[in-house]
Amino acid sequence: MKLLFTIIITALLLQPGQPILTFQKKIETHADFILADPLGNLFTITNKTITKYNEQGVVQKEFSSNLLGAISYADVSDPFRILLFYRDFNQIIFLDNTLSEIHSPVNLGDLKIEESEIACSSANGGFWVYNNISKQLAYFDKQLQKNNESIFLNSILNTDQKPEFLIEKSDYVFMYVPETGILIFDKFGAYFKTLNLGKTAQFQVDDNKIIYMQDNKILKYNMKLLETSSCQLPDSIKDVKSFALVQNKLYLQKKESVTMYLLQE
Repeated sequence: MKLLFTIIITALLLQPGQPILTFQKKIETHADFILADPLGNLFTITNKTITKYNEQGVVQKEFSSNLLGAISYADVSDPFRILLFYRDFNQIIFLDNTLSEIHSPVNLGDLKIEESEIACSSANGGFWVYNNISKQLAYFDKQLQKNNESIFLNSILNTDQKPEFLIEKSDYVFMYVPETGILIFDKFGAYFKTLNLGKTAQFQVDDNKIIYMQDNKILKYNMKLLETSSCQLPDSIKDVKSFALVQNKLYLQKKESVTMYLLQE
């Protein structure tokens, strides 16, 4: 049975553009979604709980708050300052790399954000939050002072359109709205442009590339060259809910599990 953990799922060159995936481990979990930090650690979010696994798929830490309900969104792009967003309670919690609270929760209502939809951390130490009432993206610094905010996005978004994904990378902020696409803002919150790459509810940004999954393919859109490259996953891998890719480590989430692979394109 131990051999099963070292099976190469696709050891042959099957078709052009098809990767070689080396199976590493399968984790049984009914997670809502998964994320991976730049160090290769895997995080699963299940209702109120975030669980951290190391590169070998071994559980390291867990965090859960009975006071704030389910975790609506998480940002692990900074492994030492993890953001958890609780939409129902309009609050944010920051955790360190041991999943311990860095300080008390941030109540967005105290910052005059009465209804927030999503939030992400910033490399500058603050965070971005989307104000559902004013239809603006706002940046708050470490001292919880609002430094920047976008234009009113009513002209771009319809009243009932809400963002589902938000991330800051390389001095830009990327916000995905299903009916519209990926809205891109600069580090001051100024609206730059909208990209329509189809359904991209979860994506990553790395080296001027947007990495996402569609139709059992991993796609990379080069924002400088305006070109898309794709990598077809084997037919044996289906019904993927979400993914996380860190260097050559690929995590694929299905309904009842997360599988870890080494990826060779």
